[in-house]
Amino acid sequence: KSLKAGEVWPDGIQDNLDRCSALIAVIGRTWLTVTDKFDRRRIDDEDDWVRKEISTAFERGVPVIPLLLDDAEMPGQSDPRALPTCLRELPNRQPLRLRMADYSQDLDRLVGELAQHLPVEARRPALHEAIAESGAKTPGGFLSISDTASLIARASANTDTLRAIMIEEKNKGNNALAEALAHQVSERDKQEPDVDRSRTLISRAIEAQAVLAQGRASEAEKTLRALIPELERQFGPENPITLTTLHEIACAVLDQGKAAEAEAALRDVLPLMERVHGPEHPITLTTRHAIACALLDQGKAAEAEAAFRDILPLKERVEGPEHPGILLTLRQLARATLEQGAAEQAREELSALPDSDDQLPTVKAREAMLRGWLADLDGERLAADTLLEQAGALLSHLDPAHYMRRELTRYRETRGPDGKGGTMVAVEFTKPA
Repeated sequence: KSLKAGEVWPDGIQDNLDRCSALIAVIGRTWLTVTDKFDRRRIDDEDDWVRKEISTAFERGVPVIPLLLDDAEMPGQSDPRALPTCLRELPNRQPLRLRMADYSQDLDRLVGELAQHLPVEARRPALHEAIAESGAKTPGGFLSISDTASLIARASANTDTLRAIMIEEKNKGNNALAEALAHQVSERDKQEPDVDRSRTLISRAIEAQAVLAQGRASEAEKTLRALIPELERQFGPENPITLTTLHEIACAVLDQGKAAEAEAALRDVLPLMERVHGPEHPITLTTRHAIACALLDQGKAAEAEAAFRDILPLKERVEGPEHPGILLTLRQLARATLEQGAAEQAREELSALPDSDDQLPTVKAREAMLRGWLADLDGERLAADTLLEQAGALLSHLDPAHYMRRELTRYRETRGPDGKGGTMVAVEFTKPA
């Protein structure tokens, strides 16, 4: 997929083989027996690219690591004649196994083995830990090594299982992986003539939500708006799925900096949420939280503070005091307080927050931004710079247009020479006398 239009396909693959330090041969149960449209084994075709890539790696001395999925057997182990001559070296290579049941342990071993094949100057200690810490989920849906391996391990799962895993990963906040899984589910659905249309629409909606969560708000908005007519026809205009999609559209608009437009859209959907779900349902409270954020982004800090304080006890009762959504509301409340110039009150609100490692990067980044602002007000410029750099690193996996990255940029641009005077809202900020 990385080949450019017009690039010679064989040459591009050969170039990659020339540059790689190791080749992973991913082998499933049907690797040796899968056939083409003429019912001939694909591995017997001299032009088959799996065969060509592995045999070329052998010829050039590139280490080949057979990766057996679940209970797949090593091809040719019992009878080397089952393999074409150019691949008969394959059974002599020590394989690794990637099992669904022991996925994390097997993946750690794979990453550790790969690290040994990197050039010495490129090796890093605890490579798999560095990958896990960085997340490596860049805008555009590119996946980390661990997420790519997860897709490989789950490729043999049936569509319903894959759909359930997709929802699970979305709920855990693994949005790049959820997006990739949703795309895989959608592609499978296209090939099934009798697929349940409602489940296909839900998968497409989750894919768009995962895109939005990665900061690609404009792309997500376009997809979600296109889904609304289909959702209304399939489920009705007041179905929870339809309403959630309307909420997500408004959030996509908010993430693009159009706070007044987002507020209007959220206020339109809120009465429907309250009627369908009830006033204290989590999604209803999330919509009210988003309205408060839209007020804050318009510079209406006092109104935003009142709105956050109004929903906070409800969210604590419904979601629990340490839910990530609660922590984000508390940090937004501190920001609203700070936007009004009440630094000491904001400091007290931040100091009362629970200290937990199990927080979303955006939640941690919000706190780092606010503490950086407070450090500026205290004249601690070096500490502020460190905190702002920390916030930038936590947000680096998001699209540059994501609202939090814009807030951080705006604050840096509005800081004075002494570090004071900065703001995260688009309007001019004047501290009360």
